[in-house]
Amino acid sequence: IDFDMTVDGEPGECEVGPTSETQQAPVDGVFVNDTTASMSGTVNGIADSISEFASSVAERGVDARFSMITYGDEFATLSEGESAYSVGQGEFTASARDSSSRPYVDLVVLEEFEAFLAEVKASNDLGAGGGDGPENTLGALRYALETLSFRHGAARVLVAIGDNPAHTIDPDDSFTATLDEQFLPPAGDDLLSSLDGTAVVHVVAHDEDREPFYNLKGLSDATGGAFIDLPADGVV
Repeated sequence: IDFDMTVDGEPGECEVGPTSETQQAPVDGVFVNDTTASMSGTVNGIADSISEFASSVAERGVDARFSMITYGDEFATLSEGESAYSVGQGEFTASARDSSSRPYVDLVVLEEFEAFLAEVKASNDLGAGGGDGPENTLGALRYALETLSFRHGAARVLVAIGDNPAHTIDPDDSFTATLDEQFLPPAGDDLLSSLDGTAVVHVVAHDEDREPFYNLKGLSDATGGAFIDLPADGVV
């Protein structure tokens, strides 16, 4: 495309060439995955679906990086003395409140991401622990936004997966008050403000309104993401 333009008051020309059909914006994909006992029937199917999806994206030539944060009431944790993970990371030590490891992996290439998935599947942490029903989805999402190594100019795509609504800052959610400071979840509206214009959240969960907890479908509704009802076998 050729067109005339003015530069410092002087006429000039500018030429814009075609965009390559193979040129694609980079994508940073983050899976925020509930791995507690109530998910025991679905987590292996989910892990397989995520692996298949990530491979498909990479095979299409997309410049993609992948991350996963596993969570229960806590996240980014490893149990004391944990030795099962070399790819998986834990910034915190798991407490008696949520004693299973909830490791994460930063944004990495497909091979390293699949190595992380293999570690989690081989561990005793997939479909374990959890205690109460609601989990800390909102806290894990905020942790992802604040901690992961997102690339400049990359599209941020988050996928939240869980079978319960989420804890939130609400005086009627008495469990939240027992959490250590680093695990305190944000209010839903505050998290949505952080996501506004920066990321889309797709949700695999149940459309469940249960006061005072946060219905995960609100994340996809507000950010333009897809909502998929969590299937019984976890295969998405």
